[in-house]
Amino acid sequence: MNKINEHDEKQLNLMFKRLLSFENKQVDLSELVRSLESLLHSMEYVTEEWEEKFLNEFSTLESINAEMPKMKKNEIEKLIKDAVSNLKKLIEEKLR
Repeated sequence: MNKINEHDEKQLNLMFKRLLSFENKQVDLSELVRSLESLLHSMEYVTEEWEEKFLNEFSTLESINAEMPKMKKNEIEKLIKDAVSNLKKLIEEKLR
């Protein structure tokens, strides 16, 4: 994996902490979506491949946030859990 600069490492760590906060019910989905988007856009160097993978998972959260009232609770929970887990894995891989 490419070595990342200090600024991007900080952003990735903040993303990871935000995901943990969401899992611990300290922030809601809309706040998580806003935070992740902001942190991603503040990164200085992101490979196209990594960004594409990140945005794929992120878009799941974004869509659920927008469509939540129309979806069944058990569908929402599974989709969110999978997306959060996949985002954490992507971030951990990037930090290695």
